[in-house]
Amino acid sequence: MIRRMLTQLIGCPRMRPSRVLDVILAATVSLPLPIAVLWAGDPIYVGLWYYFIVPAIALGLAATFQTKPLFLLGSSLGITATLLAYMSVNWSAARPEGLLVLGHLFSLPGAAIGIALAASLANRSQRTVTVLLLGFFGLLSGFLINQFVVCNTLMWCGPLSMHTR
Repeated sequence: MIRRMLTQLIGCPRMRPSRVLDVILAATVSLPLPIAVLWAGDPIYVGLWYYFIVPAIALGLAATFQTKPLFLLGSSLGITATLLAYMSVNWSAARPEGLLVLGHLFSLPGAAIGIALAASLANRSQRTVTVLLLGFFGLLSGFLINQFVVCNTLMWCGPLSMHTR
């Protein structure tokens, strides 16, 4: 079964990635975050629910655009990367920021816009690797642009802000 899934993922000429496989891989990529929170504690002080809801909403939004397979996996990898970045900031800080999660929360609308723009491009793409990368970088670019605005104008996001207090 694992061999078949890997064969589908890398794009064997006889087998094409499916949407079911895309959903399974996207959900699997999102699961290590809640497990890490259960094991090591919640570094951004928001609760376990946030680590389930944010990837679920991102995947639901990406799924509404009926994109090609592996777009959901790319989006899931992108939202996981954003959460890991915020988690690592507080895990490595001498004095963890208590409201750091607000920077992440207020940057999610940019991620949604990035998903929408990348989905329109991904539907035109013929290569599965391009669809995967569009899902990943579309979400990340929208998130990071929004974060740049939020964390440098409206609030202090710790080391993620470009200005000092």
